[in-house]
Amino acid sequence: MKTRLLTTAAAFAVAGGAMVATTGTAQATDAVRVASVQADSTSATVAAKKFSGVRSWGAVRGYASLKAIKGVMTDRMDDRRCVQVTVWWAIAVKGKDGKKKAKILDVDRGAVCGKGKSKKFTSTPDYRGRPFKADGAALAMKRLPVR
Repeated sequence: MKTRLLTTAAAFAVAGGAMVATTGTAQATDAVRVASVQADSTSATVAAKKFSGVRSWGAVRGYASLKAIKGVMTDRMDDRRCVQVTVWWAIAVKGKDGKKKAKILDVDRGAVCGKGKSKKFTSTPDYRGRPFKADGAALAMKRLPVR
């Protein structure tokens, strides 16, 4: 997998501020950002925060920290489509312009298919099979095309 260097606006905030878990706010779309987690520069410990995202077609809920994101995803609609959860793990780096950016080192995905079916998932930061200390993570839920 190639690593990508993204601006914090394009990916998610990694440096500065406290750890944040948010609920997605997209309207009738097939993708929604559900949660983001970031390092707190004033604290060495980061507690897990609860998150949830619900749409007519799917749901995801669980706990997010910089060490792991654990939860359950559910397909809520009989539409021959699947619900996919994607987690991006990143570290903070300085870009050529001197601004902090998120360098994504790991992307984890899981899916569940079939109305009423649920699947547990756990995602941890690792680069080529080796764990690393993440400065931030983001989680999104989307519908996959008709299968």
